[in-house]
Amino acid sequence: MLKIKKNIKVFIIATEQSGDNLGSDLIKYLKMKYKYNISFYGIGGDKMIKEGLVYTNHVSDFKSIGFFEILINLRKILSILSSNIKEAIKLNPDLVITIDSPDFSFRFVKRLKNHLVKTKFIHYVAPSVWAWREGRAKDISRLYDLLLTIFPFEKSYFKKYNLKTVFVGNPIFNNRTKFKIPKKKKYIALMPGSRLNEVNSLEKYFKFIINHIHSSYPQYSIYIPTLPYLKKRITNLTSFSKKKIIISDNNKKLDNLFPKTKIAIVCSGTAALEMTKKNIPIIVIYKLNLFTEILFSFFVKTKFANIINIMAKKSIIPEITNHKLNISKLKFSFDSLIKNEKLQKLQIKNAKVYINKLKLGKNCSYNACLEILKII
Repeated sequence: MLKIKKNIKVFIIATEQSGDNLGSDLIKYLKMKYKYNISFYGIGGDKMIKEGLVYTNHVSDFKSIGFFEILINLRKILSILSSNIKEAIKLNPDLVITIDSPDFSFRFVKRLKNHLVKTKFIHYVAPSVWAWREGRAKDISRLYDLLLTIFPFEKSYFKKYNLKTVFVGNPIFNNRTKFKIPKKKKYIALMPGSRLNEVNSLEKYFKFIINHIHSSYPQYSIYIPTLPYLKKRITNLTSFSKKKIIISDNNKKLDNLFPKTKIAIVCSGTAALEMTKKNIPIIVIYKLNLFTEILFSFFVKTKFANIINIMAKKSIIPEITNHKLNISKLKFSFDSLIKNEKLQKLQIKNAKVYINKLKLGKNCSYNACLEILKII
């Protein structure tokens, strides 16, 4: 006698590329549980769509990175929020899963929760309450049934409010590709961000670095990992270069380049952790709109942008951010790192102590899948 599978409807929200990466893995692992027939609807990117998401909006619809930028796009964001709330109420899902993007995700769930009494609500990637707006921990404990974190120290901030909180590992360990490390490293990686606003705000600094490498370090070639929807923008940004720059969104090609990389200049975020995990010395740069920076300065509790520095409570990864970011400081930091092998090795050695604390066996979305199945 054939067993009838239980039908499960999931409305899932991922408004950023990192969320699309996590969401695609999560969908893949949930679909592998043959006890259920699970369908997925909501906001995501190309990877989630490839795994079977019926999408209401694409991650490329979300381009804002700060308060000022959000104000400019507020009407569009509110429109997306309202339309997805209507779609979710109409669907009446068994599960609502929000991934990162706390400001959008929490507003979505807050307005939706009273309409979906039987639905279980799950949030994947905790908001950075340890950095700013700690009061959010209490607020979201009223919204969600389960919180899945990617940093082990986050649990204590939410457990005290009786929100079931589980550390599932960090996504930097999802790619377990092993590399043969060549003796000669002839590439420099430039990573200007996963959002259009980030690329635009850092454009002049990456243009400077490209020219500086060509003139002062001609023995190195440059490559830029990017995303499909940013490839044209990056191509335009580098069109001035007389030397060929590799611009790629092909993971296999990039996996071949990473072991040959001397150093990298990285926009702060997940990419910085991923490069550190690959034993590539990095410099982190980031720049918010001045108005946004001033506003955030009243709330931010940590002086660092990079998670390794935050965990260590000291500077291990050089970072130049916001009003401190200028051409002369970037040039000094770049020259200091690329010329000093001891400094490169010391950064990798010190960072590894904290990178290893983020490891928890298996893919973090597989671990997340197991926790989600417990509350269905």
